[in-house]
Amino acid sequence: IHGIDSVNSTIKSMVPFTTQGGVRGSVFSQPGTNFLWNIAYAKPVMPAGTPAVQSVMMPKHGVYKAGDTLSVVLKFNAAVVVTGKPVIEALLPGSGKVIQIMYAGGSGSQTLTFKMTIPAGLMANQALMANQGVVFGQKLVLEGGTIKGKKTGADVPLELPALAAAVADRIRIDSTPPQLMQTALWTSSAPKGMTMITQSFTFNEAVRVAGRPIVTALVGGVPVHFTYKTGAGTKTLTFTAMVPMAVGGMAIRPLMSVSFGQGASLMDTVGNMLDARSFSQSWMMLGATTIPVGSAGVGGAVTPVK
Repeated sequence: IHGIDSVNSTIKSMVPFTTQGGVRGSVFSQPGTNFLWNIAYAKPVMPAGTPAVQSVMMPKHGVYKAGDTLSVVLKFNAAVVVTGKPVIEALLPGSGKVIQIMYAGGSGSQTLTFKMTIPAGLMANQALMANQGVVFGQKLVLEGGTIKGKKTGADVPLELPALAAAVADRIRIDSTPPQLMQTALWTSSAPKGMTMITQSFTFNEAVRVAGRPIVTALVGGVPVHFTYKTGAGTKTLTFTAMVPMAVGGMAIRPLMSVSFGQGASLMDTVGNMLDARSFSQSWMMLGATTIPVGSAGVGGAVTPVK
């Protein structure tokens, strides 16, 4: 740490200093010369025995869905006392959303735990999340609280450099259920004068199916149950219904459902559940579909209302 005289290239006098916060450095000055001066900073001088973070236990790698818990555990080299609700912040790539993992317990010990239950509807840019996990902050955020050494009473350093490398840990968050994007239908003849109506539903992501989900719609004003048939693991599911009538030219209008049936459900590959009410509302927003007259071909696709 030094200053250089730009004429003589010699080291000049150094005046050391220490701030109230414990930051050390030196100021260089030499009146009457072309002296170049600097202020050099060192790490804060903490009182002897002030605790510091020794290790960080991060959440397990993987994708976290709604209801899952993110947990970060900080291990100090001495006991600490916490007041208020300090947090660890993290950024969801490509979304601009910052989440807060809140202090959950451990005051008076060497171990502090921070937790967050993932809320529904939280999702980062999936293209970025495929290659980059949640980006954790490098400092604790006190949020008006304090973290002090139990013995010294001194504020502990807030830096968490170990978390900076957590980007590579591939901790990803997706708590948004599948979204219905498009529907289509077609008909075909069935034995005994029956007509089979096939209704397809296309989502924004692959959908898992449990049980045999049922959805209900009005066909020509008559309530008809459509039962899941194919498509699990893909973005498009098909449901079918048998009706004892000629349906050409009739409109299919979805009805509000509160359940897919006992033990039946739709979810994404992570496990975020799509509830029947939300599904019905999305279907209603896409509007009624008219069955082609005298045709077993594919009906016109319906796209989301802007």
